[in-house]
Amino acid sequence: MDPLNPLPAIAAVLLALVSAKLLVYIDPPPKAGRYASIDGLRGFLAFFVFLHHSAYWYFFLRTGQWGGIQSYFYNHCGESAVVMFFMITAFLFISKLLDSRVRPVDWQRLYVSRVMRLVPLYLFAMAALFIYVAIASDFTLRVPAVTLLLDVGRWLGFSAFGEPDLNGVIRTSEILAGVTWSLPYEWAFYLALPLIGLMVGCRAPMRLIAFCAFSVAVITYGLKNQLAYLSFSGGLIAAFAVRSPKLCQALSGRGGSVLALVCIAATVLFLPSAYSRPALPLLAIAFVVIACGNNLFGMLVTPAARTLGKMGYSLYLLHGLLLYTVFHFVIGVDVARTLTPELHWLIALACVPILIGGCALTFRYIETPGIEASPRIEAWLKARLAGQKPKP
Repeated sequence: MDPLNPLPAIAAVLLALVSAKLLVYIDPPPKAGRYASIDGLRGFLAFFVFLHHSAYWYFFLRTGQWGGIQSYFYNHCGESAVVMFFMITAFLFISKLLDSRVRPVDWQRLYVSRVMRLVPLYLFAMAALFIYVAIASDFTLRVPAVTLLLDVGRWLGFSAFGEPDLNGVIRTSEILAGVTWSLPYEWAFYLALPLIGLMVGCRAPMRLIAFCAFSVAVITYGLKNQLAYLSFSGGLIAAFAVRSPKLCQALSGRGGSVLALVCIAATVLFLPSAYSRPALPLLAIAFVVIACGNNLFGMLVTPAARTLGKMGYSLYLLHGLLLYTVFHFVIGVDVARTLTPELHWLIALACVPILIGGCALTFRYIETPGIEASPRIEAWLKARLAGQKPKP
């Protein structure tokens, strides 16, 4: 079998949906909200990134080179998924800015919720990364302590200041499958929101605008993927598009589903990369259709899809740890590099229910407590800023 055959990916998606369906009976997803299709889309995108890196690992084990596989399909499982993640981010938060005429943006609440949504799981991933680096370096300090501390600090900064090799462990970023590269772009967008708000009539304190402008300049200085910035424009277009009831009605039916799927298929079949000028408009069209309420023949709003969606951040951030663990510690690199394509993909398939179950746990015990703590932290912060004694 060709290691880049798409059939294992299809089997893996079906297995992921079955695994998520079983979880529905234990922990049902939240009631479908205003953007239920977006919730389901997020889950599929995160899982596609797992498929993307499963294919990467087959060649990495044999060549030592990360990336560059000769498959439009598996490349787009990663690249197009991240592009649409950026679109989701832009859509949701620019929608908040546009809604500010009715409900003003509480900037403090917005940023506290972002920190508590993203930081706890990221710190968990960093703890795992540091443990794996310690194991790989035989618990021996191989670089000056100051260098190690500075490098750790760069990793703790959501990779905005680089992803250096830690303690002499070559290609440290591959322990997490390199997924953290996209997070600085997300944070740059969040910090740019007060600046974007100025263009749509959403007010923000001048001190916040100045701080965010400085922070965006610092973060984006080292970010070189210019087309990644353009990816957010698809979400911006969608945020305006959903305000047209006629357009939403026109795109919500079967014709819209066909249009979105044709755009996605054209991108995957004919374009080598999502970071190209022809690909971005096609993906943006597909995303606008979904944002307008289309559920792609019901695929995006099933309980299983929305269950994957709620744990999408865990799926995205942690799947690399699972693949690294399996190929390094369970099977062993020497054995793994001799596996046939069939056995490699059987192992990847065996990882699917483990990944889904593990991410359900991290969502419940790491992500959810952080989300639930946001109102308390916000209230504490407001009391401190107001010079009041915080309530216990």
